[in-house]
Amino acid sequence: MQAGWLDARPKTREITYILLAKRGARVRCELMMHSNDWSFAQAFKSLTTETRYWMGPDDAVAWFDLELYLRQPGYGMGYTLGKLQIERLIADRHRQLGRSFNLREFHDGFLASGMVPIALIGWEMTGLESQVEKLWPKEKAPSSELK
Repeated sequence: MQAGWLDARPKTREITYILLAKRGARVRCELMMHSNDWSFAQAFKSLTTETRYWMGPDDAVAWFDLELYLRQPGYGMGYTLGKLQIERLIADRHRQLGRSFNLREFHDGFLASGMVPIALIGWEMTGLESQVEKLWPKEKAPSSELK
């Protein structure tokens, strides 16, 4: 969206921003419930009053989402963190390739990497080690030498 691809489709951009806001509101509720700072009722009230333009007090999707997030801790947060990691990887790759960056080729390469952590996909695509080092610091990395 920031690249202007949806400039001719303002309604599509608006809907995308609404969905992002809803995701953010649900993640906040997820975190507050799992930290025992909010009960389910408090989270539901927050979700349906602070985002009332998108979710009302009888919203079945809001109820379902909060129940899902309680059953699967980190589920909603995973979406948010994954999105941020992919956006960072797109930016890194764009910085490397400049004008030859192609989003379709990026996605083809990303999806071809399979179901592995985004940090590893990023390392494979860019050669940058910063995200991998967070997972496996060099001083703790397993030795490749046979003993």
